Amino acid sequence: MKTHTDLAVLASDLKARLSQQELAGYLRGKTRVRDAIRDRLECSDLVAEQLVEELIGFGMLNFHGDPTTPSASRDRWTLDPQKATTLGSNAGDSP
Repeated sequence: MKTHTDLAVLASDLKARLSQQELAGYLRGKTRVRDAIRDRLECSDLVAEQLVEELIGFGMLNFHGDPTTPSASRDRWTLDPQKATTLGSNAGDSP
């Protein structure tokens, strides 16, 4: 598991690399984040997907919309490296 700090750096990098337009739609946006992580870290799709799930768990990657319905133009992912759940930040920074 990456630490909270490592994930915040990754989220900052992704936020700089990806535009809001690229993050529209649940599956399409999540896939673009995964692919950007894979390309940036030169890792497998599986590792990149696990990192996406960690970013979500820490509250740094959030989907605003209903993932069970067809995407609307306003449904999109946001990256917020400064935002993390209390549980996530405590769990990620423990020795």
